[in-house]
Amino acid sequence: MAAVLESSSWEEHEEGCGLSGSDISGRSTGSCRSQDKIAWDQHPNHHLGEPTTVECLIRLVDVNEINTAQSYASIKLLVWYFWKDPRLAGRPDSTLPANLWKPRLNLERTRISDLHETVKHFGVTETGDLSCLMRYAACINNRMDLRRFPFDIDGLEVKLIANSYLAGDDTRGCASKDWQLSLKGYRVEADEIVIQDWDVVGYNCNVTPGQGGHHDQVSLTAFVERNTSYYMFKIVFPLIVITIMSFLGFSMNVSDVNDRVAHSSGLLLATVGLLYVVSVEVPKTKYQTVIDKIIFLTILMLALTAIHAVVDHTIDSFHWITVTKQMSMMTVGIYFALYMAILGYIVIPPYYTKSKLVHRLAADDEEHRTHFIHGYKDSKDEWRVNMSGKSDGFDMEADNMI
Repeated sequence: MAAVLESSSWEEHEEGCGLSGSDISGRSTGSCRSQDKIAWDQHPNHHLGEPTTVECLIRLVDVNEINTAQSYASIKLLVWYFWKDPRLAGRPDSTLPANLWKPRLNLERTRISDLHETVKHFGVTETGDLSCLMRYAACINNRMDLRRFPFDIDGLEVKLIANSYLAGDDTRGCASKDWQLSLKGYRVEADEIVIQDWDVVGYNCNVTPGQGGHHDQVSLTAFVERNTSYYMFKIVFPLIVITIMSFLGFSMNVSDVNDRVAHSSGLLLATVGLLYVVSVEVPKTKYQTVIDKIIFLTILMLALTAIHAVVDHTIDSFHWITVTKQMSMMTVGIYFALYMAILGYIVIPPYYTKSKLVHRLAADDEEHRTHFIHGYKDSKDEWRVNMSGKSDGFDMEADNMI
């Protein structure tokens, strides 16, 4: 028979276990140093002077939002913990000490006020095998390199560090060597995660080696590409049209200098309006993004056509040279060719770089799926067998627990 608990937080879980001196069945458990003199708030291998090994499965199940302007991302993460506590072997049915030691992964780079930890499952068998499912919902800091915006790829990093949970929400860092993290598998639900303006193209996992092949820190990174088409149709193409329309001023008579300058000035105001639209989407940076360069190029071409109109009028007024329609059309051709050449120089390299990265990440992602998902499933199947009939039908996939 296994004791299985579900609650909304570690604190509520401990209340269910009886922080005031009762276990979950109502029996008295005593204080930190209980009547049987077992230090339940210490990890199982404390008396041996060795850390306890905790096996973990990590699953990034959702990314609600990636906010470029404010540099944060909203995520949901499921973490399974599996460890053995021989002190619980043969203990009466459905009893757990109020201050039982439990492992904990600390989610780094989070906005503390937006971090929510929920215990979705806690079970123990008669042999002292424990399982715990934790859900983390958090906003993590996510600084981006926006030099290639909107042709950029973001590495959304979720960093987890081994910590121990103590009564009173106190924590000890992995330097205390309470427990060792044994990463048995990880997964990013790339096919299920739907993020506005982004697509998941791959993921990987980096670990900080500890002793005996275990880990102290896990960094799970999901690579996402920005939906470029939105910015192409809403900003880049309108800027190209505005630039082409500015060349129509050369079809006017040279003497109509006021109309030609007013034409360029009106288009300039429209370009500045698009500049403010872009400024809402990105944070203030010390460098120029691809969009910034395109807007600057458009403004430069509009200013150049307005100055050219004044120069044409001045030359024609002093009768230095007769400005003909053929000369104006030749000027339009030169300006257009120059504009397209510079535009291609700005746009093509980041687009090509993004395409190469997407293909490489897709290939790496396939390798990760082939290698790690098998290990992930094998670990789950093994624990299904160990907890069979003892965990109240606990679903390891936990799709209904998100």
